[in-house]
Amino acid sequence: MEPLNAVVIQELWPYFLVGARIAGAIFAMPGFSEAFVNGRVRFFIGLGLTLIITPMLADNLIEASVGSYHAILLLMGEFFVGIFIGLVAKVVMSALDVAGTVIGFQMSLANAFVFNPTQASQSNIIGVFLSLTALVLIFVMDLHYYMIVGLYESYDIITPGRMLPLENFSQLMIEVVSKSFMVGAKIAAPFIILGTTVIMALGLLNRLMPQVQIYFISQPFVIGVGFFVLAVTLGALMNTFLDFAGLFFGYFSHGGRV
Repeated sequence: MEPLNAVVIQELWPYFLVGARIAGAIFAMPGFSEAFVNGRVRFFIGLGLTLIITPMLADNLIEASVGSYHAILLLMGEFFVGIFIGLVAKVVMSALDVAGTVIGFQMSLANAFVFNPTQASQSNIIGVFLSLTALVLIFVMDLHYYMIVGLYESYDIITPGRMLPLENFSQLMIEVVSKSFMVGAKIAAPFIILGTTVIMALGLLNRLMPQVQIYFISQPFVIGVGFFVLAVTLGALMNTFLDFAGLFFGYFSHGGRV
């Protein structure tokens, strides 16, 4: 007869398997993986999701003897899948870093760096502002539920115990990166037009008055106009990003289609 503790641990195997994928996802998902989120909070979020999701999936999970090499490989594979799902959402957020860098350059704020709590590093001030604004809106508009639902429905596409679709993973990541860059450029488009127009006008004034330091004198004007345009267009910029984020946050809940 097996010891009671071994039987109990074996009965908890489905929770270990589901918890591995959820832990990997929370480790990388935007909003959950940030440095300013307490580790205990992340642990209890992951524990809660595991307790909720596992009973709905228990009949479809592969069995393994806890402590065996097979079980360890399954847990490692599930953790990797969870990290990938979280990274897809994380790369989506990089669109705002691209947009912020371009906008900061056009507003003459390319060297204005502040601490970015979402990346735990120094970033352009406009990119940090856009990232934090979008992160707040994601939770206010319940887009984080898309990530959670996608995590649950990912089991319909990526079944535990089967060979990981690495080719599909690479194709998806390439698509997310390319579209994130395109959306970042689209968000920054008004400022590219503004910056090009202002530089052309300043270049003309410099030709007319070469003795005046036009570019130095015009810096406050360029920055002020940039902030005015940012204030006017911020709503539209965030709508553009949130529409894009909703598509990829719910990628797995759409059956693996955008």
